[in-house]
Amino acid sequence: MPAEKNNADKDSNETVRQRLMEWGEWQRNLKGVGLGYSRHASFMADAGGEARNALHDEGVNEQAESVEEIICNLRRRYPDLYPFIVEIYFNQSPTTIAAQNLKCSERAFRDRLRLAEMFVAGALFHEPLYLDSHQR
Repeated sequence: MPAEKNNADKDSNETVRQRLMEWGEWQRNLKGVGLGYSRHASFMADAGGEARNALHDEGVNEQAESVEEIICNLRRRYPDLYPFIVEIYFNQSPTTIAAQNLKCSERAFRDRLRLAEMFVAGALFHEPLYLDSHQR
């Protein structure tokens, strides 16, 4: 059983990272419009042709919008974790550069990024996730 759980955890981690990569690409195609804001903000901007075409791909939009909503919740509840998601999945910064940009060690960067990814995982898989014991 433990091996099966490890495989399931690995699969869910990969799913989360894949969805975050898709969200980052979707945001970059929109040129960052709406980054961290309500998904409706993305549609109110006068985006160019390339970005406007991205808005019509329903499958991409639905998944990216659901992740955008989760990212907005992360930003509201844990604003200190939000930049870690942005550095990796939107800016596509290497870990070393991202850690320097956020003025922390690489280890601290990876730890905070993992917490942010756990928040996203909990929301994606509809599991309540509490990052600190005070909110239980």
